[in-house]
Amino acid sequence: MDATEERASLRRPMRADARRNHDLLVLTAARVFEEQGPYACLEDIARSAGVGVGTLYRHFPNRQAILEAVYRTQIDALLAESTALLEASSASEALDAWVRLMLDHIVKQRGLKAALLDSDSPSEVLSLCKRQIRAAGDALIARAQAAGAIRADVRADDLHKLIHGIVQTTAETPEGLEQAHRLVAIMLAGVRAQRP
Repeated sequence: MDATEERASLRRPMRADARRNHDLLVLTAARVFEEQGPYACLEDIARSAGVGVGTLYRHFPNRQAILEAVYRTQIDALLAESTALLEASSASEALDAWVRLMLDHIVKQRGLKAALLDSDSPSEVLSLCKRQIRAAGDALIARAQAAGAIRADVRADDLHKLIHGIVQTTAETPEGLEQAHRLVAIMLAGVRAQRP
């Protein structure tokens, strides 16, 4: 198969059974990675999904490919929730909900993201996801600022750094998530617009 035929075959839509296997593998990999970490045995993922290891490698030629697929799926879900929050009646409550979504996402995906960053080749998926998350945050922040709910000088990058800092300092403690949510509440109080 020459390069032109190969590119054409990559653009063909998947057969229904291939799509089911692909989606099942991503769902199973997400569960296995959550339980065992991002370096779980790929053969275990195939076995748990009820498919042969050859099927897994047909869809995902290496660990990075399946890590990226899992991460991308989870980012898509996060972005869908972020878009829905733009329609919420309260811009302030929508921003609060988004910050808490981000906190939960960062806590849950620390190992997966670290594994992608640890790869020999930089992940374009991580770069794309980062831009999309920032854009979602910018839109929710702009809406909250237009409503006078938060300070005019707050940027999405500020909130990301604060959330990451909270996760970094609380993740190792047994009560980490509870403490992280308490610190996020304090952070949100700090970004509220001051009423005259």
